[in-house]
Amino acid sequence: MLLPGGEKPALATVTDTTKLNTEFLKQAENGDKLLIYEKAKLVVVYRPSIDKIVTAGPISIESLTDASK
Repeated sequence: MLLPGGEKPALATVTDTTKLNTEFLKQAENGDKLLIYEKAKLVVVYRPSIDKIVTAGPISIESLTDASK
């Protein structure tokens, strides 16, 4: 999988899978890492325990700057 260029992803760690509401994010487990590419509207779920990308897909999010207001 090629990651989007020209953009540094936001990094998040899944700590409560019950708060994940998109269908493909339901595959995530606590401890998984989310690489969120805001401009590319892409999220990658990486599982460090097995050193693998679990899933990736489109995401619709508010601008990170808008969400902080």
